[in-house]
Amino acid sequence: MTPGLDRESRRYLAHSYPHNHDYRVVGSRLVPSWKLWRREGRLRALYPRSPRSLVDLASCKGWFVLQAARAGCPRAVGLDVHRPDLDASRAAAAHLRIDADFREQRLDELAAEVEAGAAPFEVALLVNAYQYFYFGSDRDERAVLDHRLLFQRMRTVCDGRLIFSNRVDLERLPDNVRERAARQGSGGDYDARTIRAAAEEFFEVEERAPLGRIPLWVLHAR
Repeated sequence: MTPGLDRESRRYLAHSYPHNHDYRVVGSRLVPSWKLWRREGRLRALYPRSPRSLVDLASCKGWFVLQAARAGCPRAVGLDVHRPDLDASRAAAAHLRIDADFREQRLDELAAEVEAGAAPFEVALLVNAYQYFYFGSDRDERAVLDHRLLFQRMRTVCDGRLIFSNRVDLERLPDNVRERAARQGSGGDYDARTIRAAAEEFFEVEERAPLGRIPLWVLHAR
Protein backbone atom coordinates (compact mmCIF):
# COMPACT_ATOMS: atom_id res chain seq x y z
CA MET A 1 0.00 0.00 0.00
CA THR A 2 1.29 3.48 -0.82
CA PRO A 3 2.27 5.37 2.36
CA GLY A 4 0.05 8.30 3.22
CA LEU A 5 1.47 11.80 3.36
CA ASP A 6 0.84 13.18 6.82
CA ARG A 7 -0.63 16.61 7.45
CA GLU A 8 2.61 18.07 8.81
CA SER A 9 4.57 17.03 5.71
CA ARG A 10 1.90 18.52 3.47
CA ARG A 11 1.98 21.77 5.44
CA TYR A 12 5.77 21.90 5.34
CA LEU A 13 5.97 21.35 1.58
CA ALA A 14 3.34 24.00 0.88
CA HIS A 15 4.02 26.70 3.48
CA SER A 16 7.59 26.76 4.78
CA TYR A 17 10.64 28.88 4.03
CA PRO A 18 11.88 29.38 1.35
CA HIS A 19 8.53 30.01 -0.29
CA ASN A 20 9.86 29.95 -3.85
CA HIS A 21 10.17 26.17 -3.34
CA ASP A 22 6.57 25.66 -2.09
CA TYR A 23 4.35 23.04 -3.71
CA ARG A 24 1.28 20.98 -2.81
CA VAL A 25 0.67 17.27 -3.23
CA VAL A 26 -2.86 16.85 -4.59
CA GLY A 27 -3.75 13.21 -5.18
CA SER A 28 -0.98 11.97 -7.45
CA ARG A 29 -0.07 15.46 -8.69
CA LEU A 30 2.61 17.92 -7.63
CA VAL A 31 1.21 21.44 -7.82
CA PRO A 32 3.80 24.25 -7.64
CA SER A 33 3.28 27.66 -6.09
CA TRP A 34 3.30 30.54 -8.54
CA LYS A 35 6.91 31.40 -7.65
CA LEU A 36 8.06 27.83 -8.19
CA TRP A 37 6.01 27.46 -11.38
CA ARG A 38 7.67 30.58 -12.77
CA ARG A 39 11.15 29.35 -11.79
CA GLU A 40 10.57 25.88 -13.21
CA GLY A 41 9.35 27.28 -16.51
CA ARG A 42 12.72 28.94 -17.06
CA LEU A 43 14.99 26.22 -15.70
CA ARG A 44 13.32 23.15 -17.21
CA ALA A 45 13.90 24.47 -20.73
CA LEU A 46 17.66 24.33 -20.14
CA TYR A 47 18.15 20.56 -19.79
CA PRO A 48 16.55 17.36 -21.14
CA ARG A 49 13.14 16.41 -19.77
CA SER A 50 14.47 13.00 -18.76
CA PRO A 51 18.26 13.18 -18.39
CA ARG A 52 20.27 10.03 -17.75
CA SER A 53 21.18 11.43 -14.34
CA LEU A 54 20.45 14.59 -12.40
CA VAL A 55 21.66 15.99 -9.09
CA ASP A 56 20.25 19.05 -7.35
CA LEU A 57 23.12 20.27 -5.18
CA ALA A 58 20.80 22.17 -2.84
CA SER A 59 17.50 20.37 -3.34
CA CYS A 60 15.47 22.05 -0.57
CA LYS A 61 11.97 20.47 -0.77
CA GLY A 62 12.94 18.27 -3.70
CA TRP A 63 10.79 19.62 -6.52
CA PHE A 64 13.27 19.32 -9.40
CA VAL A 65 14.48 15.89 -8.30
CA LEU A 66 10.94 14.55 -7.98
CA GLN A 67 9.99 15.94 -11.38
CA ALA A 68 13.06 14.46 -13.06
CA ALA A 69 12.48 11.03 -11.50
CA ARG A 70 8.81 11.10 -12.43
CA ALA A 71 9.76 11.94 -16.05
CA GLY A 72 11.91 8.82 -16.23
CA CYS A 73 15.37 9.92 -15.07
CA PRO A 74 16.87 6.68 -13.69
CA ARG A 75 19.26 8.43 -11.28
CA ALA A 76 17.72 11.50 -9.64
CA VAL A 77 19.52 12.69 -6.51
CA GLY A 78 18.96 15.64 -4.19
CA LEU A 79 21.54 16.88 -1.70
CA ASP A 80 20.77 19.06 1.26
CA VAL A 81 21.97 19.64 4.82
CA HIS A 82 18.58 20.59 6.31
CA ARG A 83 16.93 17.49 7.70
CA PRO A 84 13.33 18.83 7.68
CA ASP A 85 13.63 19.51 3.93
CA LEU A 86 15.00 16.03 3.33
CA ASP A 87 12.34 14.36 5.48
CA ALA A 88 9.53 16.16 3.64
CA SER A 89 11.07 15.37 0.24
CA ARG A 90 11.39 11.69 1.13
CA ALA A 91 7.81 11.61 2.41
CA ALA A 92 6.52 13.06 -0.87
CA ALA A 93 8.59 10.57 -2.89
CA ALA A 94 7.32 7.63 -0.83
CA HIS A 95 3.71 8.80 -1.04
CA LEU A 96 3.87 9.17 -4.82
CA ARG A 97 6.06 6.08 -5.31
CA ILE A 98 8.75 8.11 -7.04
CA ASP A 99 12.22 6.59 -7.13
CA ALA A 100 14.31 9.58 -6.01
CA ASP A 101 17.30 9.64 -3.68
CA PHE A 102 17.52 12.44 -1.10
CA ARG A 103 20.78 12.60 0.82
CA GLU A 104 22.02 14.57 3.80
CA GLN A 105 25.29 15.30 2.06
CA ARG A 106 27.56 18.19 1.08
CA LEU A 107 29.14 18.94 -2.28
CA ASP A 108 32.63 17.98 -1.13
CA GLU A 109 31.36 14.58 0.06
CA LEU A 110 29.68 13.85 -3.28
CA ALA A 111 32.82 14.98 -5.15
CA ALA A 112 34.88 12.54 -3.05
CA GLU A 113 32.48 9.72 -4.03
CA VAL A 114 32.91 10.52 -7.73
CA GLU A 115 36.68 10.73 -7.36
CA ALA A 116 36.53 7.29 -5.74
CA GLY A 117 34.70 5.82 -8.74
CA ALA A 118 31.02 6.82 -8.60
CA ALA A 119 29.58 8.07 -11.89
CA PRO A 120 29.27 11.84 -12.40
CA PHE A 121 25.92 13.38 -13.38
CA GLU A 122 24.71 14.53 -16.77
CA VAL A 123 22.80 17.48 -15.26
CA ALA A 124 23.42 19.39 -12.04
CA LEU A 125 21.40 22.23 -10.56
CA LEU A 126 22.54 24.92 -8.17
CA VAL A 127 19.80 27.47 -7.61
CA ASN A 128 20.03 30.36 -5.14
CA ALA A 129 22.45 28.53 -2.85
CA TYR A 130 25.97 29.35 -4.05
CA GLN A 131 26.41 32.06 -1.41
CA TYR A 132 25.77 29.47 1.32
CA PHE A 133 28.31 27.08 -0.18
CA TYR A 134 30.83 29.92 -0.17
CA PHE A 135 30.18 31.70 3.15
CA GLY A 136 28.41 28.93 5.09
CA SER A 137 24.98 29.40 6.68
CA ASP A 138 22.98 28.90 9.84
CA ARG A 139 22.26 25.38 8.57
CA ASP A 140 25.89 24.56 7.83
CA GLU A 141 28.52 26.81 9.37
CA ARG A 142 31.35 25.42 7.24
CA ALA A 143 32.57 28.04 4.75
CA VAL A 144 34.73 27.31 1.69
CA LEU A 145 35.72 30.87 0.68
CA ASP A 146 37.33 29.59 -2.53
CA HIS A 147 35.46 29.99 -5.83
CA ARG A 148 37.91 27.84 -7.77
CA LEU A 149 37.57 24.95 -5.36
CA LEU A 150 33.78 25.09 -5.47
CA PHE A 151 33.67 25.02 -9.27
CA GLN A 152 36.28 22.28 -9.37
CA ARG A 153 34.04 20.17 -7.14
CA MET A 154 31.01 20.96 -9.27
CA ARG A 155 32.91 19.92 -12.39
CA THR A 156 33.90 16.68 -10.65
CA VAL A 157 30.28 15.74 -10.00
CA CYS A 158 28.90 17.04 -13.33
CA ASP A 159 30.30 16.06 -16.74
CA GLY A 160 27.43 17.59 -18.74
CA ARG A 161 25.70 20.85 -17.92
CA LEU A 162 25.28 22.74 -14.67
CA ILE A 163 22.28 25.06 -14.34
CA PHE A 164 23.56 27.91 -12.17
CA SER A 165 21.15 30.62 -10.99
CA ASN A 166 22.63 32.54 -8.08
CA ARG A 167 23.38 36.02 -6.80
CA VAL A 168 26.96 36.80 -7.80
CA ASP A 169 27.44 40.25 -6.29
CA LEU A 170 27.94 40.81 -2.57
CA GLU A 171 25.59 43.79 -2.37
CA ARG A 172 22.75 41.67 -3.78
CA LEU A 173 23.01 38.99 -1.10
CA PRO A 174 20.57 38.78 1.82
CA ASP A 175 21.48 40.85 4.88
CA ASN A 176 22.33 37.81 7.02
CA VAL A 177 24.81 36.57 4.40
CA ARG A 178 26.50 39.96 4.09
CA GLU A 179 26.72 40.12 7.89
CA ARG A 180 28.37 36.70 7.92
CA ALA A 181 30.81 37.82 5.24
CA ALA A 182 31.66 40.94 7.27
CA ARG A 183 32.36 38.86 10.37
CA GLN A 184 34.60 36.59 8.31
CA GLY A 185 36.28 39.47 6.50
CA SER A 186 35.67 37.40 3.38
CA GLY A 187 33.44 39.34 0.99
CA GLY A 188 36.09 41.14 -1.03
CA ASP A 189 36.17 38.72 -3.98
CA TYR A 190 32.48 37.86 -4.08
CA ASP A 191 31.62 39.51 -7.39
CA ALA A 192 30.44 38.45 -10.83
CA ARG A 193 33.82 38.86 -12.53
CA THR A 194 35.69 36.72 -10.01
CA ILE A 195 33.01 34.04 -9.83
CA ARG A 196 32.72 33.81 -13.60
CA ALA A 197 36.51 33.54 -13.97
CA ALA A 198 36.50 30.56 -11.59
CA ALA A 199 33.61 28.94 -13.46
CA GLU A 200 35.33 29.38 -16.84
CA GLU A 201 38.30 27.31 -15.74
CA PHE A 202 36.05 24.23 -15.63
CA PHE A 203 32.99 25.12 -17.74
CA GLU A 204 32.01 27.08 -20.81
CA VAL A 205 29.67 29.78 -19.51
CA GLU A 206 26.49 30.55 -21.43
CA GLU A 207 24.63 33.53 -19.97
CA ARG A 208 20.85 33.55 -20.23
CA ALA A 209 18.38 36.29 -19.36
CA PRO A 210 18.20 36.67 -15.57
CA LEU A 211 15.66 34.71 -13.55
CA GLY A 212 13.91 37.70 -12.06
CA ARG A 213 16.89 39.73 -10.82
CA ILE A 214 19.14 36.71 -10.36
CA PRO A 215 21.76 35.79 -13.01
CA LEU A 216 21.15 32.54 -14.89
CA TRP A 217 24.08 30.67 -16.43
CA VAL A 218 24.24 27.35 -18.24
CA LEU A 219 27.68 25.89 -17.58
CA HIS A 220 28.90 23.26 -20.07
CA ALA A 221 31.64 20.98 -18.75
CA ARG A 222 35.02 21.37 -20.46
